[in-house]
Amino acid sequence: MGAALVLYILYAITAKSLYWPTIHYDSVAGYDFLAKAIAPRGDHKQFPFSDTTNKICSFRTLYPPLFPISFAYAYIMGFELPKIITALYLISLAITYYAYSRKFVNPVANIFFLALFLITPEMLAQSAMLMTNVPQAVFTLGAVGAFFIWDKTKEKRYFILSIVCATLGVWGRTEGIIFGGALGIILLVYIFEGRKNISVFSTGNIKKLLYLAFPLIFYICNMGSIPEG
Repeated sequence: MGAALVLYILYAITAKSLYWPTIHYDSVAGYDFLAKAIAPRGDHKQFPFSDTTNKICSFRTLYPPLFPISFAYAYIMGFELPKIITALYLISLAITYYAYSRKFVNPVANIFFLALFLITPEMLAQSAMLMTNVPQAVFTLGAVGAFFIWDKTKEKRYFILSIVCATLGVWGRTEGIIFGGALGIILLVYIFEGRKNISVFSTGNIKKLLYLAFPLIFYICNMGSIPEG
């Protein structure tokens, strides 16, 4: 019953998302515009996104490229609108939430809170818009959730997954560095708390810190691509 309710909610949100056209200005002038420019060329580097002297460009064309590129795939595949991509992100968010939560709560509670999560007004609204809120939530949840599980289980695969998601989050929206930076601070706290048992400068600790440098590198690359003025 609970699983059926979650599936119906996902279906309803997806149907609504596919029905409404792209109307949000940030999408029309930014993400959707970039996706339409990328799709015929197949390469975002062939479009003068950062040419501020070009009248068709604006600060919205300076957004990080991950989400416009993913939206462009919908146009490449022949869709009239790239809303199917945001729907897939929403489904991915639900799967990620369920997969992480099932490690700590029973299935009934997991389904119940997942349904509550999906029917919040913010989630219902953003999933129907061609915005980056839901996609960014996928990578933020992926990064923070995997880091939390790694802390509890010490399974390296979750730490790597956390780094990958944090890096993709920065490549999607530059403010994703906030979450990547927060994870870095927490990791430093863990390292210093455990210094009596493991040296702060042990090989394992150095590797973890180097892994966490990837979101920062992507952030610097994104900011470095924005022209002055």
